[in-house]
Amino acid sequence: MASQKAQQLQRKHERTTIYKRALDTQVRDRKSTDPPECQADNSGFNRCETATSNAEGRERAQKHFRINFSTATQQKKEELHNRQEQLQKEREVLKHNKMELILDHMNRFEKRRDISKSLGDEWSRNAKLKHQREEEDRRFLRSAGRLLVDKLAEYKCCCQCKRRTTNCGETNIWKDSHYLSGSQFMI
Repeated sequence: MASQKAQQLQRKHERTTIYKRALDTQVRDRKSTDPPECQADNSGFNRCETATSNAEGRERAQKHFRINFSTATQQKKEELHNRQEQLQKEREVLKHNKMELILDHMNRFEKRRDISKSLGDEWSRNAKLKHQREEEDRRFLRSAGRLLVDKLAEYKCCCQCKRRTTNCGETNIWKDSHYLSGSQFMI
């Protein structure tokens, strides 16, 4: 086990040295291929230090800045415009919901009012009917000495079957009518 661990450490050390050598060679090769930062021009001025190149660089930088700035401001304006449109839509939805809620409350109030009015009307009608029944009961109790047959003289016909009160098994079919057998008609 110890020998395996020693072998692993040795392999790791070898890999590290190989990587180090490769990096050193890359750094050396890079230094030799890099052009010098400032080379002499035919005019006698350094290429990096000319005023025209500095001015061109500044102009390019300002141009890029203006383009980036205008793009950023345009994006901000679009975002602001989109946000305002979204807020306007939300306001309209809220206004619509508020109106629906108000109408719902009004309808509920009117329905309750109609129900209470109909209940009040029905209660007063039932109270009148109760008073009428009580009055009839009082009249009936006052006239307890009269016979039922005597009371029938007051009424002309029965309110349930609409027959005369003097009817004693009579029929409402005329005596002159004849029924033909097999027919649905009476003559």
